[in-house]
Amino acid sequence: MSNGNGYSGKEASRMNEDYKYYNHPLLLVPYTPDIPGTSSDVCMMEAYRRMHDEGLYEIVFHDNPTLTLGRYMAWFNSPHVLAQFVYKYNDDASTEDMAGMIWLSNIEQCGNVGRGAASFVVFRDHQDGETPAAIAKLGLKYWFEGLGVDIVTGTTPILNRAATAFIHRIGMKQIGVIPKYANYRGKVSDALITYVDKDTYSAKSKA
Repeated sequence: MSNGNGYSGKEASRMNEDYKYYNHPLLLVPYTPDIPGTSSDVCMMEAYRRMHDEGLYEIVFHDNPTLTLGRYMAWFNSPHVLAQFVYKYNDDASTEDMAGMIWLSNIEQCGNVGRGAASFVVFRDHQDGETPAAIAKLGLKYWFEGLGVDIVTGTTPILNRAATAFIHRIGMKQIGVIPKYANYRGKVSDALITYVDKDTYSAKSKA
């Protein structure tokens, strides 16, 4: 089986020794639709199907839960959105499964500050005690070190209690709450506004 860059699990494993965004058994693979020969678009469509099959789509896309596949693909191909897949490997170095997908949206450069809004989705089979936080850790590493972003923000419906607990767990700092700012499963919800910056991430990663 191959991962999102078209490599077999064993091939990817051999490269992992020099690859910064690998933390056994998880491997981060950027979505690369513009590079010929990759299966990135196939993987993006797989993520769309799995989010629907697992009842995650309306939770993740809480403000626009009726995106068609075409509009979903167009959105992830826009210049202000960058997505990454995270794969979980078996002990024999074959690709086990796509464990989750993460992305930054609203990416922009404001003077000397690069910023973006973070989103995380972890598929049901991988919502255990360790994998979600490990996926987030890989994502933050890639965003701050690889993409060079300076600050990452989050907007989370308060009604999504699991997500608000997760945001605090991965070290995002709460700024405040905006009343009636979001939707969650058809209900109007207050929204928790959070952030983490590069300096805070660097200090925590070295601790």
